[in-house]
Amino acid sequence: MKAESRDYQNLTSSTAARGAPLKLQDSIPKARSKVLFSKISRISSSTRVTAGSTVFALAASGLLYLIPQQPPDPRIRQTFRLWQGHAYVVLVKYPISKIASARLYEDDYPLGPANSDPQDISWKGNGLYRIYLQPDETVPTLMFSTSDNTDPNNNGRKYRLE
Repeated sequence: MKAESRDYQNLTSSTAARGAPLKLQDSIPKARSKVLFSKISRISSSTRVTAGSTVFALAASGLLYLIPQQPPDPRIRQTFRLWQGHAYVVLVKYPISKIASARLYEDDYPLGPANSDPQDISWKGNGLYRIYLQPDETVPTLMFSTSDNTDPNNNGRKYRLE
């Protein structure tokens, strides 16, 4: 009881000096909240907005770690762009760490050989392909030709990386 009354006296004297007078009927928790509010109200609104935004951003980014990582979709669904000759290019969503071992399939038939020369892909075609990552890009690029050198956008076949 003595400790509580001492706390109350300390709070009343410190808050009265700051312009937030307390009444005798105020409880200790209520007195503490008034002191806290008087300290927060002295912080500028832009500082409060900045602090609130920062706390929100940290909480939101922390929640992203709770979302399970999904396996890459092996199907290539984007439109293939004609590069030159028989070669088409497309950006692929594929893990960079697995590029070296990735194989390209046309329907269920493997194409290849992999990592062919871009000029050979363009001139010869016949299912040659190359997966590469440019130094200034974050997504791998697939350059390939179909098995019969037709347009992959119109030949009705499905392509996937595994």
